[in-house]
Amino acid sequence: MKTWGLRIGRLNPGSNRDVAYTVFDATNGAFSSAVHVVVGRGNGRFFRRSNGTAIVYQFAIAPSGGTATAPRDLQLVDLDDDGLRDIVTANETSNNISVLINMSDRIGS
Repeated sequence: MKTWGLRIGRLNPGSNRDVAYTVFDATNGAFSSAVHVVVGRGNGRFFRRSNGTAIVYQFAIAPSGGTATAPRDLQLVDLDDDGLRDIVTANETSNNISVLINMSDRIGS
């Protein structure tokens, strides 16, 4: 598994900074591409499960009309002017981009 792109920013309606990073895994010939987000607590730490591991939200990368592989880099930007940063990835192997619209204010945070 490779982690290429990493960005720090506020991805939920709160004021704490979160970490988003790209993941590409080509284990056993099966490709898996994703963006992981670790939610910050605001004190330099991250939310954790009862066993101590960080809670990581995973988003599969697949643009409409095709498949995306190898998300190389990402940017956090508010594309729909709702006050929440969305995630845009540049995908190396598939030569395209993916847009992940932030819906955290619509599902509760």
